[in-house]
Amino acid sequence: HDDAPSPETIGKCTADRVEGEVGERIRRDGESDEERRAAKLLGAWADHREEGEVVDEREEDRTVNSGTLGTAECCRGSAGYAHVYSIAPSHISRPACDTAAVSLRSYTLIRSPRARRLSLRINPEIGLEAVVPERLGEERARREVEAFIATRLAWVDRSLAEIARRRAALGTDGRMEVGGVIPYAGRAHTIVVAPSSHRGGIAIANGEILIPTVIARDPERVRMRLNSWLRRRARAVAEQMINVYAPEMRVEPQRIRIGDQSTRWGSASPDGTISLSWRLVLAPPSCFEAVIVHELAHLRSRGHGARFRAVVERHCPDELVRMRLLQRLAPALGAVR
Repeated sequence: HDDAPSPETIGKCTADRVEGEVGERIRRDGESDEERRAAKLLGAWADHREEGEVVDEREEDRTVNSGTLGTAECCRGSAGYAHVYSIAPSHISRPACDTAAVSLRSYTLIRSPRARRLSLRINPEIGLEAVVPERLGEERARREVEAFIATRLAWVDRSLAEIARRRAALGTDGRMEVGGVIPYAGRAHTIVVAPSSHRGGIAIANGEILIPTVIARDPERVRMRLNSWLRRRARAVAEQMINVYAPEMRVEPQRIRIGDQSTRWGSASPDGTISLSWRLVLAPPSCFEAVIVHELAHLRSRGHGARFRAVVERHCPDELVRMRLLQRLAPALGAVR
């Protein structure tokens, strides 16, 4: 695989560095319209604070497995890329599965009523998964899986190594706890206890996420508060970016939903609802921006044909490059728990 382009190489009109509330740098191309847009997008990152709109947990987006009839399909585009990631959050129900270890490679057996044949896949969170039809008996299923793995060892090892490399791409471990290192705006941030002089809630400063002392000793409270805080950040940034692009693209989104989608970064419904994964706030801002433009374009064109591509490329010419970077970083972003 080719090396992924760095965040600094891809965003012509967005802040390409956000570290706390300051330190943003904008790449300008000399055109006044682009400069004005860049200034607005800079505000999208500099202005959003902890006191954002509280996210309604009931707004969790529906996943592909649950069905999304009536929603613009954004998983696979005609341009040959997919802005999806196959990291299933722990709260999403999964088919019956069991982890087994064999002399070749360990794997998780998943018995699915929808599967018609045996297949292998790499789950960035779990590792190697073997999906078999539900009708297969346990002994036969494991015998066939292990025989099949033996014929695909090179692919398995190569895929697991690639996932490990991508998870380490941002230098983070994904632990939402004191001492953990998670990405925020495409940069690694260490979670630390705020000094005693700190007043207020969770904050960011100098590459660190500051956790109030009052909750720092309770790992579960830290995880829940940090998750809620990141969701509010995602909503605030999304609203700012949509406020910049919607008028330019002549669309009127009616609602923003922030969820933890298992298969897509975002989607657009015919009723004007834009659904986004909160994990976009962990990604480089230019990637977040690309998803916003992509989904707003669906309010103009429901498919991924020439008309849709023309709208996207008019407002974000390097959208495909940004989406490819987002896909490369997906395992690191999805590892945040």
